[in-house]
Amino acid sequence: MALPKINIDAVNSSITKLPDVASTENTSSFTEAYVSLILVLAFIIFLAWILKKLGTNSRFRRSKNLDIIDSISVGSKERVFLLRQNKRLLTIGVTQHSISLLNSELIEDEELSNLNNPIDAKPDENSIPASFKDKLDSLLKR
Repeated sequence: MALPKINIDAVNSSITKLPDVASTENTSSFTEAYVSLILVLAFIIFLAWILKKLGTNSRFRRSKNLDIIDSISVGSKERVFLLRQNKRLLTIGVTQHSISLLNSELIEDEELSNLNNPIDAKPDENSIPASFKDKLDSLLKR
């Protein structure tokens, strides 16, 4: 038995040619999409940097009359702060729902000079820096 002859030219002409996957049109559109994505991400990072440098610090400026000397956490959402307001030393308790004044007293000029720059103040070489607990105990004993 002989196999029938198939006209190859007729078969080839009836098959539609599929488009080339790696055509220049598709490659350029993918490149444009990636470049656009990178530009958008760079723009978002640039805006975040600008907001960090200019926007966030404007609302939280340091006050000339009120400084936080020290603070301690006494619970998951509770803190005790030691504040200086002009010549007054304030101890306040802060919870999630309230702020309470725990202690308030006037401080002398020599103590005021030690508290003016609490972060920059250098302790004596022979003295051990007092912890917040020691400061709070000494204030409450007065």
